[in-house]
Parts: sequence; structure tokens; C-alpha cells
Amino acid sequence: MKRISQYIDDESFIQWVFSPSDELEKQWSDYYEGANNRERKNIDEAKSVLLQFKSKRKEITAEEKLDLFSAVLHKIERREKSRVLRLFHSHVVRYAAIAIVFFALGAILFYQSDNQPENFLFAEELNETVSDGDAKLIRYTGESIDLEKDKSTVAYSNDGLLVVNQDTIKSAGAPKAPQQEALNQLIIPYGKNSEILLADGTKVYLNAGTRLVYPEHFTGSKRQVFLSGEAFFEVSHDPDHPFIVKTSDLSVEVLGTHFNLSAYPSDNIIETVLTEGKVVLQKNKSGLFEKKIELVPNQLASFDKRTSESTLQFVDVENYVSWKDQILKFESSNLFHVLSKVERYYNIRFSYSDLVLKDIVISGKLELQESQDELIARISRTASVDIVKTEENRYEIRNKE
Repeated sequence: MKRISQYIDDESFIQWVFSPSDELEKQWSDYYEGANNRERKNIDEAKSVLLQFKSKRKEITAEEKLDLFSAVLHKIERREKSRVLRLFHSHVVRYAAIAIVFFALGAILFYQSDNQPENFLFAEELNETVSDGDAKLIRYTGESIDLEKDKSTVAYSNDGLLVVNQDTIKSAGAPKAPQQEALNQLIIPYGKNSEILLADGTKVYLNAGTRLVYPEHFTGSKRQVFLSGEAFFEVSHDPDHPFIVKTSDLSVEVLGTHFNLSAYPSDNIIETVLTEGKVVLQKNKSGLFEKKIELVPNQLASFDKRTSESTLQFVDVENYVSWKDQILKFESSNLFHVLSKVERYYNIRFSYSDLVLKDIVISGKLELQESQDELIARISRTASVDIVKTEENRYEIRNKE
């Protein structure tokens, strides 16, 4: 039996939904007729996910594309929450859910636009899978650049130059539709991190397991990007052009400020921590009278994707932003929360011989530049547990003998 996500990831299924040939119509109709009731339900739900984002417009603006990123990811998370969690906790396919989301969006843009070349290139970009290999920059032209360092740097300038790890890359030239923003992707797998300087002067630190979608050059009245994962933003001040970060469930709007945003698809909580300035949070597709949330410095907003409720509290911001300086600080945190961050940074996995061990409360500081073995030994001492290596890059947490 196929999962809903497998249908969305099937190119022939997508073409059948949007522009079927006689052959595809017969193939999928026969398949549907021969399927059991549960499988038919999966097929119907997969079609529903795709059709909700169908548009009759021939051109899709950058803002609409970013909205689609948010909407598709939100739909996948809601319809397959338990399956997505299992995918993200598998060391083999932990990025599969993200890949499905972006392939689906790419296919939608492709099939809705009568196969126009420009949109085909965009679809190809979105089809790129997040892997355990090198970080990757995918430009709107379809060019893919491997970032071969554990900590990579990407910088854009106003004159069109792109510098990757201190090497200047030839400009890709202006997009064919200058009135629209051409979207790029920066993909950072587990075990890697990156810094990017956007063309407007905004600096973004990307944590492991993160995808940032952004325009090569900002145009229009807003500066908008899409984030899946975790990043620290130092936004260039421009009161006439607010900076907006979209996630699957909410948007963060700023004028010029420093803040950290953690929005991993596998996490139930989206956390926004403000270190300087002011930000405004708003749930995606919120009603006219729904209240926006304003943060002041040293405040944390936690948005629960399951209940759509938010809580505010004052915190020690260093516990949330020090990762960008290769330091992991935590205070009265449970072991599971701490190890989830370690997993992403070192590209390793932890399991538990007893689930009660997840709730052990610890405090401390870890230097992330130290060796993996030294860091694991430090955690073992702090939590008073045994951490045993079971296979390559996999460990089990056990009660101390």
C-alpha cells in the first residue's frame, strides 16, 4: 500500500491529476478501480492536496511561490504527521518529507504553466533532494553548486556578483522576467552549517538540516524568504521594505533586527527568539481579527503547530542563539531536546533503551567544535547515563550501570 506522499512524489500521478494523456488516464483509472477502499482514500487525499494549489494563472509571482512552499509543507505535515515523524527519525530518509514537499510544488508549477521553460527550470530546482552530502546552492537558472566545506559562506552583492567560499561565481544574468523575483535555494544537510549575505545586506546563519528559499535580488515592496529548519537573521534595516520570513505555519515580519527562528518540519513547536529590535508574528492565513504577536528583546515566542496556540516568555537568549558560534547552551532542558540539536549538528542518531531517559533534565554548555567522542562523553557525564555506540554514527542511551 502506498502512502499519500508517494503519490505526490510520483511524476505520472501528478501529470494524471493536472494534464492526463489517454494512456495515463487508462493506467491510473484502472489502478484506482483495482485498489481497495483504504488505497482509494489515499489516492483521493493525494489528489486533494495537489488540486488545492491549482492555479489558472500562467505566471506565478515570487510571493505566490513562497506561499505555496508554506501551504504545501503545512498540508503534508497535517495529513501525514505520524508518517513524517517516522521519516525524520530514520537515518536513511530523514529528509524525504522535505524532498516530497518541494518536488510536489515543483511539479505543480510545471504542470500549471503549460510546460513553459522558465517554470520548468524552477520545477527542477525544487526537485533537488536534501541529502547527507555537501551543502548545495541551487540557482534560479537550474545551476547547482556544491558547497564542499562543513561551514560554507555565500555572499551576494548589489552589482550582481556571487561569492561562494571566497570564490567569485559569474553572474547568472537577469531573469527572463525582470518584474519577478528569481528564487534560489540554499540547502544545508545534517552535519553542515552555512552563512549567507543576501543582496540587501541581510546576514543569515543557517543551522544543520535547513533549507532557505530566497530571491537573488529583492524587488517590490517586501523582502520575503522561506525557511524550513533553523536560522539566525541579522536583517538590514529598510523601513520602506519590511523583511518577512515565511514558514509552514507562520510568518515573521521585521524592519531591521536580530532574531532566531527554529521551524523544523519534524518539530511540533516553532520557536522565535528576539535579541534586538522588534518582530511581529502572524499565523498563515489568519483571520481579519486574529491578533498578531509582537516580541521585544529577550523574549521567546513558542507556536504549537498542533493547537495553533502561542506562548510568550522572557529567556536567556544565549541558550537559543549560541549555536551559530558553535556553542550549545542549555538550562533545565530535557535530554531529548539537547540530543536532537546534537544529532543535527554532527549528523548522528540517538535511540533510548528506556523512554524515561528522554526526560532527564540537564544544564550546561557544549563546545560544538570539539570532537564527537569528547562531546558525547561530556553529555554522558552530565546526564549520568551510558551512551553506547551501536553502529556507525548511531548511539543508544542506557541507564548507567
